[in-house]
Amino acid sequence: AEPEPASRALAALIAFGRDHDRRWKERFSVIPKSLRPAFLSATLSAGIFDAAEKAGIHALSEPVKLNPLRKTWRYWRAMRA
Repeated sequence: AEPEPASRALAALIAFGRDHDRRWKERFSVIPKSLRPAFLSATLSAGIFDAAEKAGIHALSEPVKLNPLRKTWRYWRAMRA
């Protein structure tokens, strides 16, 4: 059975986002450490994409959220990189 159009659209958006996420992370090492805090929110994108995939079609009607502890962990790891 073919997935419904909304599911295909969601999958395409997630793939597009993951591509952009991969590209900015490839360039992260050249960003001066003093400027890295400006990019902290971008470090959450992979987790958001994972949560959206897990939620499936419901990600289009309900907010996709990260657990606050997981969010803090991702921020901490990003700042240590």
